[in-house]
Amino acid sequence: MYRGIMEQDSLPVVPPGCSSEKPDTIQDFILKAKAALVSVGIVRDSILGNGKYSVKLSGRIIDSDMHDVGRFLNRLLGLPPDIQNRLFELFVSILDVLVQNARIEGNLDYGIVYMRANIVELEGTPKFASTMLEEKQKDGLSPANDGFYESKREWLGRCHFILAFESTTSGMFKIVRPAIGESIREMPLPELKNKYRKMSSLQKAHSGWEDEYEVSSKQGNDVITVCR
Repeated sequence: MYRGIMEQDSLPVVPPGCSSEKPDTIQDFILKAKAALVSVGIVRDSILGNGKYSVKLSGRIIDSDMHDVGRFLNRLLGLPPDIQNRLFELFVSILDVLVQNARIEGNLDYGIVYMRANIVELEGTPKFASTMLEEKQKDGLSPANDGFYESKREWLGRCHFILAFESTTSGMFKIVRPAIGESIREMPLPELKNKYRKMSSLQKAHSGWEDEYEVSSKQGNDVITVCR
């Protein structure tokens, strides 16, 4: 969404209140959206200049803000109702497109899925996260970015831990979490490094992993933790 508003890429949907048959309405929305993002501090170092046909507003959005949905929604509350509603509607429309595309491509991460059954049986032998990493390293197939990571930000009062492996798709990583095991959605390397820091201490990684596993296992009897 930000890249579309900053005219670094095309928007995947027509902004609310605009028409694809009337490009001027889209340009007017983009100018108002930029001004709104400048006013709440998301767009920085803004410069007002003259474009080919109208006033042009430029600036930059720092990397940490590009994927920070919480910050966007929080700053949205400081905008006038009209542009606030239009920006939120644009955000939701783009999110719907991304979710639909991920569902079609089989990359949608559903998170924890609740299953109703009288009997649930585990197929195969469960693997410990540290064992999975050791197997990769023994085979000589462990790239430099494989390993345990700790979240840079706390969520619900605590940092979270993951195990990341480079997948067969270049630049993408398979993610294993203490509470749910291997995630369906793979994570690109820039996102991995933006949200997490690689851990050099296996002892600290093991301790944090075990703590998160224990906390998740006590949150509800209907939640099954699968990767210890």
